[in-house]
Amino acid sequence: MKKIYVFEFTNKSPHIETALELAHNHAVKGDEVHFHFLGHDARHKEAVYPIHVSAEIYGNWLPERKGAKLVAHPNLHFYPRTHIPKKTRETYGFVSLEKLKTLKYKSFDLGMAVASSLISYMGDDRDDISPFVQRSDRMIDSAKEVYDFVLNLLEKEKLDLVYLFNGRFCHPKAVLRACEAASIPFLIHERGCNTGKYYLEPFMPHDRIKIQRRTLETWTQFPDRGEGEKIARKWFEKRRRGEDTDTKSYTREQSKNLLPNFDPGKKIITYYSSSNDEYSAVGDLFQWKGWQNQVDAVNHLIQIVDKMPSASLVVRLHPNLASKNANEKAPWYALKTRFPKVIFIEPESPVDSYALIERSDVIVTCGSKIGIETTFWQKPSILVGPCYYDELDVTYPAHSVEELTRLLNSDLKCKFSDNVLAYGLWWATFGIPHELYKSLSFNKGLFLGENLQEFPKIVKYSEAMYYGAKKMVFKLLKK
Repeated sequence: MKKIYVFEFTNKSPHIETALELAHNHAVKGDEVHFHFLGHDARHKEAVYPIHVSAEIYGNWLPERKGAKLVAHPNLHFYPRTHIPKKTRETYGFVSLEKLKTLKYKSFDLGMAVASSLISYMGDDRDDISPFVQRSDRMIDSAKEVYDFVLNLLEKEKLDLVYLFNGRFCHPKAVLRACEAASIPFLIHERGCNTGKYYLEPFMPHDRIKIQRRTLETWTQFPDRGEGEKIARKWFEKRRRGEDTDTKSYTREQSKNLLPNFDPGKKIITYYSSSNDEYSAVGDLFQWKGWQNQVDAVNHLIQIVDKMPSASLVVRLHPNLASKNANEKAPWYALKTRFPKVIFIEPESPVDSYALIERSDVIVTCGSKIGIETTFWQKPSILVGPCYYDELDVTYPAHSVEELTRLLNSDLKCKFSDNVLAYGLWWATFGIPHELYKSLSFNKGLFLGENLQEFPKIVKYSEAMYYGAKKMVFKLLKK
């Protein structure tokens, strides 16, 4: 019999259902499972429902409690509330995101974890976080308290395994670092290749080096190479058709074969921007080389192409940018104003991203999937940033002005190889199929036939009123 601990902080779908399924699977196999739901008891509340009132008011309506009842088992010990010892509140006063990232606590990269949570809250990775000083202070105290609480628990108990979600946010990262400090094995769960699967690995899903190793292992160990290639090609084709894969498709609403007006006879260089919020605070896992960030790289790209009279530059802004706040959009529109000769394609534009690949002579990205999709569709692809295929030798790396200038002025050939298909196979298949959870959408599903997120109408109404008011205040703070 193994002793398993599950630490969970979010009760949102599909993550709470995944955690409960993992706990259930161990319990029925005879393992002793302790499921600690800490989302309501941490000083800072993150991705947990409700936030603004005591969890006891909602009682058995809470998703984690409803789910725990459905998987009740003598071997499964569920703790819906836990006392996390509180420390004396401190004032840290970080007004710079980059300085916050450097904060350490014992063996815990505390500042990086808090920065990741704060970026998700703000919706961008601006350096000026002065409007959010109190929130970041609360996150710091909360993450420290969780780290000490979990580490103390792990040092007292003889455990075999710990489960946690994602690993980058302030509380899960505290659990991860506590496991490392106590030398306790852990597994991280997240979404899988589609809504019917979940990721489960002993490393964060942001560890691009280990993900690429898994990518190559999946390809070399796949029992039927022909079938593997078929699955990989279908994945690339699905994305081109605008179908959802591991994430929601952003190209579904684009107009097939619609292109902007180009200068006839010129070499077309196209840059596809990325949405990098998730990777801005994961430390060395996604570290830029040569360039400061994406905007810095594009700024130099524009200046290089400006000196190439026979070339024209197109910048395709990521469709997801349309939902971002003004701070996220500002650097791109500043570039658009400074360089009117560059063709900027707005996030909401119906221009066909894949037809644009075909029309272009070379594609430049900082790591979006379209960079390797470009290679699949037989076009040369230049990569300026870190990503999940930067070690697969399927793109041309450019980490300096000199390298990028040389590549743009060269007659590049497409670097298609089996590694492109390996990438497609991994992203089409990775993960473990859900057994107890049936997905209905990216954030909705049934757990053993029940919707854990379903609440009485009066609860929904009060929450809608609260979050509506909160959203208005949030918009004012961001201006």
